[in-house]
Amino acid sequence: MQFYRQLQKCLQAVANRYPGAFVECNEELIGFPDLHTACWRTIDFMVLLQDRSPEMLQTMALLSMDEHQCEIYLPDRSDVTPALIVYCQEHVLA
Repeated sequence: MQFYRQLQKCLQAVANRYPGAFVECNEELIGFPDLHTACWRTIDFMVLLQDRSPEMLQTMALLSMDEHQCEIYLPDRSDVTPALIVYCQEHVLA
């Protein structure tokens, strides 16, 4: 499945489908060099972006999801490297 919408809508779609999901961000593509690449709960990451860069939430993004992986791309920055990797199951990080 692919979903091309604003980043906020893509993150909300992930949070709705996988409430326990975590996202790992690519610092270079997100643009916050002080942001740790550790995994963030999807909702917490949206709050972080709302505080630090609300305009980024309005950026167009491509959510690519299948049975093996879930990634979010920011085509304006890179359509080859994902900006966010989504871990849909909580036990992946344990």
